[in-house]
Amino acid sequence: MKRSTIILLIAGILLIVAVVVAFVYSSKDSTTDTTNSNTAVNAPVVNVVANTNTSPSSALSQEQEQQNEAVRAASIFTEQYGTYTGGFNTSVMNNLTPLVTDAYAKTLAKTVVASGSNDEAVSVDTQVLNTTLSGFSLDTSAQVTVSTLRTQSAGADATPTQLSQEITITEVYTGGRWLVSSAEWKTPKSIDSL
Repeated sequence: MKRSTIILLIAGILLIVAVVVAFVYSSKDSTTDTTNSNTAVNAPVVNVVANTNTSPSSALSQEQEQQNEAVRAASIFTEQYGTYTGGFNTSVMNNLTPLVTDAYAKTLAKTVVASGSNDEAVSVDTQVLNTTLSGFSLDTSAQVTVSTLRTQSAGADATPTQLSQEITITEVYTGGRWLVSSAEWKTPKSIDSL
């Protein structure tokens, strides 16, 4: 091999090594810059996410929160009001008292079944299937229609009957919470007839 060819070969190898070394060092520098850039960019984003009041897309409005609370209160009331053993009794009434207005509590108290009545063997289990907010006024009132599945049996040996039944719940916003001011059961429908 000629001396000039060897020199060109060595120069070429050195040039390739120099390019590889430059590429490796430039990659480290750009990675560091990217990391520093990301750190600077992410800092404000973390603050925005931590403060949900500044991000309207992820926070519910006061109206949406109250609507959700009204529907939730109606669902809880419906299951408590519609589930009992031995008729609508004092135990059921005690569970309902914190969920209703004072005036409606007095109305419900009149319907409490006296101990020893003929309803002792009756058992009803109520499950909420669906809720529909049919009327709403912020900080004032709400009306919710609740669809239920009710299973009723009239004794230990009786075959349970399943019914579909709706109840219309009217609520008022008092003291920062939704309280039931009236409830009206609609005519039940046998599951077999649906």
